[in-house]
Amino acid sequence: MNMRYTVVGGDDRQAYLANLLTRDGHQVICSGMENSTIVSREIKAKPLPEAVLAADIVVLPLPATRDGVTINANNSYTRLYLAEVFDNLQDGVIAVGGMLDRKLTEAAEARGIVIYDYLKREEMSILNAIPTAEGALEIAIRETDFTLHSSKCLVSGYGRIGKILSKMLMDLGADVTVSARKCADLAWIKQAGCRAVHISGIFAEEKEYDIIFNTVPDVIFDRHALSKITNKESVLIIDLASDPGGIDIEAAGTMGIKSIRALSLPGKVAPKTAAAIIRDTIYNIVQEDKNG
Repeated sequence: MNMRYTVVGGDDRQAYLANLLTRDGHQVICSGMENSTIVSREIKAKPLPEAVLAADIVVLPLPATRDGVTINANNSYTRLYLAEVFDNLQDGVIAVGGMLDRKLTEAAEARGIVIYDYLKREEMSILNAIPTAEGALEIAIRETDFTLHSSKCLVSGYGRIGKILSKMLMDLGADVTVSARKCADLAWIKQAGCRAVHISGIFAEEKEYDIIFNTVPDVIFDRHALSKITNKESVLIIDLASDPGGIDIEAAGTMGIKSIRALSLPGKVAPKTAAAIIRDTIYNIVQEDKNG
């Protein structure tokens, strides 16, 4: 069933999303993308209030907002306000967005608006881990002067990203150690052919790794842990975890350890693929909403 989508703000993912929805036969209006060179010329652009009034489904970006007031809109010449969306949503219209904070959801609920966070969907998180892992490999290759093949790599955490990233590293011939907390995860790590270590024992003694990939949103690489790295001048640490991250960046800097905070990689390294993942997740939300 063809529907009317209004795609608002964001980065290149939103632009590609608008194109994909149009290709699928939906009516699409964009708002807050006037600076994008990706959006198809056949897609109409309208001011936000008018665009929202014309929609069956309103798609906010990822993240939807950074301050709880304005919409994240990298390709807009003007500021877009969440209130412009809430004030013009009609009954029965579905609103979706990514990384919705409490302030935003509470503001929506106060107006009787239900808004879905597609980033909380399991299918989205699993598929989003693929471009995240590929982006991490791209950074590792760019920032080092050796091959990933035969390099000693530590992947901290065995969640969605850790599973996919460790397999990619194994396929490239890296010497891979993976840390986790749960006994079941440690067993799965061994089964996958990687070296398994409990997260508390990563630096129980001095260690040498060429590259460390962190996926755990907890500062486990504190000053004490970092002090156990023997090759501080050559190791590269890539932090993929959401806030607060997993590395004491200040301590790493004072020790001469090179660390990179790598967030929102899908939107940076594979925005078209990321857009397709968002589209498919939205379709699932719409179908479930319809089914009640």
